[in-house]
Amino acid sequence: MKLLLYSGFSEQNSLDDELKTALNAFQHKSLTIFLSNSDDFKSKYVYPITDYYKRCGFNDVSVCLYSQTNENTNKISAEYPDIKFIGLDSAFESDAIFLSGGSNYYFLNSLRKNNLIGKLQEYARSNHLLIGMSAGSMLMQKDIKNSEIPSYDPEPNPVGDISLESLNLIPFYFFPHYDGDTRFLSEVKEFSNKTKDRCYICTDNDGLYIEGNNVVLKGNTIEINPQ
Repeated sequence: MKLLLYSGFSEQNSLDDELKTALNAFQHKSLTIFLSNSDDFKSKYVYPITDYYKRCGFNDVSVCLYSQTNENTNKISAEYPDIKFIGLDSAFESDAIFLSGGSNYYFLNSLRKNNLIGKLQEYARSNHLLIGMSAGSMLMQKDIKNSEIPSYDPEPNPVGDISLESLNLIPFYFFPHYDGDTRFLSEVKEFSNKTKDRCYICTDNDGLYIEGNNVVLKGNTIEINPQ
């Protein structure tokens, strides 16, 4: 299993080398983007992702509007002819899937409503590359109970009372967007001690590369173990 967990990214990121190395295992070098809010497509989120991953070596980058009807997808596709849209079956044939940033709660709820939790688990465990950014990275956890940290800037919940169980692909919690605030770090340490789980907190442009049981920390990423 190969996973890339980004906190956030820009034109250059500390995970670039790991991504390019991982791509060498794939012939077609195809990537499909899953947006956190597939119900409300916005091209401004897609273009930077597409440009970045093409620069990193992907030959074919597509978007799967997994929660849209075929009719709506065709309308959006006609409006944006420079973006390639594909269906779910084709998406899971891609070498890599990218789970975007956005609302943890909305993204998880949307994947569950569209019966994609099990499919993504099987995909990640079948010699593909699964990439997450921010919310997309956090969905790889066993649950998203850490979404309320930091308490001074918690993740809003727009969907109400839902199960927080997620993809369960990693045995730890991931905290993106660390800005050096000591309050944030203290709350993660407290969370780790309370749950007895290992945690990673990292700044934007940094993250983790996971291959099998090996976890590679890149950039300003801090490992926190329960005391």
